[in-house]
Amino acid sequence: MKKRSRKKSKIISARSSSVTRVAEQIFGNPTILYGGLAAVLLLLSLTQIVTFDGTRGATQDTVSPVVAKVMAPIHAIGSYLSNTTSFTAMQAEIRNLRSENERLNEWYQTAQYLRAENQSLKALLNVKIEGNLSYLTTRILADPASPFIKTVLIDAGENDGVSQGQAVIGEGGLIGRVISVNGKTARVLLLNDINSRIPVMIEGTNQKAILTGHNDDVLRLEYIPETITINNDMRIITSGDGGLFPAGLPVGKVGQVKNNMVTVMPFARGETANYVRLLQKPENERPGSEYIVTPQNQDE
Repeated sequence: MKKRSRKKSKIISARSSSVTRVAEQIFGNPTILYGGLAAVLLLLSLTQIVTFDGTRGATQDTVSPVVAKVMAPIHAIGSYLSNTTSFTAMQAEIRNLRSENERLNEWYQTAQYLRAENQSLKALLNVKIEGNLSYLTTRILADPASPFIKTVLIDAGENDGVSQGQAVIGEGGLIGRVISVNGKTARVLLLNDINSRIPVMIEGTNQKAILTGHNDDVLRLEYIPETITINNDMRIITSGDGGLFPAGLPVGKVGQVKNNMVTVMPFARGETANYVRLLQKPENERPGSEYIVTPQNQDE
C-alpha cells in the first residue's frame, strides 16, 4: 500500500512539472503561472475536491514554494498599507493635540485676563474712603487724541449718572477728576496733567497746599510756607476745600524736598489702571471755580 502511494506521488509530481513547463511556454510569465496555479489548488483544497491524503500532501509539497513566491509581494503590500494607516492615524492624533493645545491656550489667556481684572477690582476695594459716599465702578477705554495730554476715557457717562468734577479713584488712591461727560463715556483729567490743580493737605498736620501736575511722573506741592517742615514719605491727602473732592482721599507721599520744591509720588497712576471708581458728590457740594480747568487755559 505504501509503495502504491509513493508511486502515485511520483506520478503526480512528474505531471505537475510537465504541466508547469507547458504553462510557462504558454503564459511566458512564471508569476502569473504560479499565482493561477496556487489559486486553483487552493480552491480545490477548500472545496475538498482533492480527497486523498497522500495526493494532498504531495500537492502541498509542490505548491508551497509557489504560494510563498506569490504571497511575498502581497505581504509587502499589506505591510505598506498597515504602515500608511498608522502614519495617517499619527497625523490625525497630532492635529487633535494641536487643536487641544490651542483651546487650552485660549482658556489660559482668559484665566490670566480674569485674574488681572480680579486683582484690579480688589485693589480698588482696598482704598479706604471716609464717610458714606456712593460710587460707580467702571473700566478705562482706549484713549483717542484730546486737547489734554494726560487724560483717560472711561466706559460710563451721563446715562450712568456721571457728572463733571467727580473724583476718580484708581488702584491705590486718587488719579484725577471728570472734566467732560457724554452719554456713554466721560473723560478724566489725570493728576499729572499740567492743567491739574488739586487742593490737598499734609496728613497729620493742618498744612494745606495745591498739588500740581507737570506732564511727568511726579507731582509738586505749591504755596507752602517756608516755615513748615516737610519730611520724605509724608502722606498727602485731599483737603476738601472748594468742594472739589471729599476730604481725606489718599493721593501720594512726599518723594523729595529740595530748594523749596516738594515732589510727591502718587499712590495710583491712571495710565496703567484698568478699573476706576467714580465718587458721587453730595448734592449740596459744588466744585470751586478756581480748581476747574478747561482746554482754553491749557497754556497758562
